[in-house]
Amino acid sequence: PTPIGSIFKLYVLGAVVDAVNAGTIAWDQPVELVDEYKSIPSGITQDDPPGSNRTVMEMATLMMSISDNTATDHLMVLVGRDAVEAAVSSYGHHMPDLNIPFISTREFSLLKLDGKSFDGGLDNHDTSPGPIGQEYIDAVDVAERRRILADLRNSSVDGLDLTRWVQEGPVA
Repeated sequence: PTPIGSIFKLYVLGAVVDAVNAGTIAWDQPVELVDEYKSIPSGITQDDPPGSNRTVMEMATLMMSISDNTATDHLMVLVGRDAVEAAVSSYGHHMPDLNIPFISTREFSLLKLDGKSFDGGLDNHDTSPGPIGQEYIDAVDVAERRRILADLRNSSVDGLDLTRWVQEGPVA
């Protein structure tokens, strides 16, 4: 199971607020953008040059106001996956274990699209995962899923075929 749309970002925000309240991070703290945590659009920070900075507040605002995926993933790294997983539970998700490990937008994109090709066509009916995603689904436990996610660290979203989500003209 995966979170519904961008609602999962509320748990990331909860973990950020918890960290600010605990004094481990600050709203005005700079967050360096690095390619390792770059995700696919939506958003704008995926276009920021590596090494540039935005504050925690800017990243949180972009995550919530325009659903910025790269901002989300940088905040997840800043507070830690464990903190986000704890927030899922502490903020009242009725089945928090379904979201362990809590995957980033980048990881989700790689699991969904890596190794798939849509040959330049749009196929809104193909909901199957890529080969790595199928391996993740077939994993027998959380430890194996965490290993698969760790193996994605050196993967890039730059080569993913995004044609499934991009089409010209208005969308009905």
